[in-house]
Amino acid sequence: MFRDSFAALLIALAACSEPAPEEPPLCRLSTASPETSADSDDEEPDPNAPLPNVTARQWTELLVGTASRAERDCAGEAIRLPRAGAACPADGASATSLPIDESSVTTKRLDVGRRLTFVRTHAVGDEVLGVVALVTQDQRALTVEALGHLRTRGERLRLRLETLGERDVVVADAETCANPDDITSCVREVRFLVREDDRFVEPSVYDDDSVCQGAPVLRMARAQDATLPDGWSRSFKLVTSWEIRDGGILIREQVTTEDTKPSEPGLPPRPFRVVDSVRTWRLERERFVTSERPLWDRMLERNGATDVPAESNGEPR
Repeated sequence: MFRDSFAALLIALAACSEPAPEEPPLCRLSTASPETSADSDDEEPDPNAPLPNVTARQWTELLVGTASRAERDCAGEAIRLPRAGAACPADGASATSLPIDESSVTTKRLDVGRRLTFVRTHAVGDEVLGVVALVTQDQRALTVEALGHLRTRGERLRLRLETLGERDVVVADAETCANPDDITSCVREVRFLVREDDRFVEPSVYDDDSVCQGAPVLRMARAQDATLPDGWSRSFKLVTSWEIRDGGILIREQVTTEDTKPSEPGLPPRPFRVVDSVRTWRLERERFVTSERPLWDRMLERNGATDVPAESNGEPR
């Protein structure tokens, strides 16, 4: 009996010592030729060997398959607009599928063997929607580490991967231009997706009272005119910058206001007010939280009046 118990114990210990089976990757695409794959199935890839070039067709096949249009990503999830928080109003946007070709792909090399890749699949007004992924590459295959759906402006898309606390953040910086030859017609925005396990998700932004401020989108520049009761015109211009600091996204905004008299077009603009403001988005679980409202909203509510409360270093000068 002792011998049988001892044997059972050894079997149990051996079972416990075996490593847990690896989770299969979200998506994987072989990039090796059939001959190379057959010859190297039992060999470890040479880490010093150059990585093969990846074509746009391979990127699209990896993330959305080989069809000319895509409704699901490679993990089988329906490609859809990011869901706003329960307390956030819907913007009523709808997505229309786009044909997929080489121009659908945007990639950003992070370091050797790692890339951020975006494949646009749908149009959303003057924006686009598609699949974004963090991908690792070796001599044999492309493997998706994390995957998500990104809504962004459709032109001059620049992708970055940042770290916020201990979490990866995809930063999408893009624009659309009503007139490609006129830079003043361009709208540039920065959007953020946060990694949760193997998915990239878009957290909504809330204030400290849990009132939704909307999607995590920063408009980098804005301009708008307002007519004053005395017939003068007041112009507003916004400039925004941001950085990741102390585990949050630090946002700096400056709004400049000038007055002009339409009845006297030769009269130069009269500076009215310049206001600077600093606010922070803090990542708390599944949402960004901030103590301040956007400076642009506060200024336009009162046409830039000098009694607009100045928050976070927003003193006029």
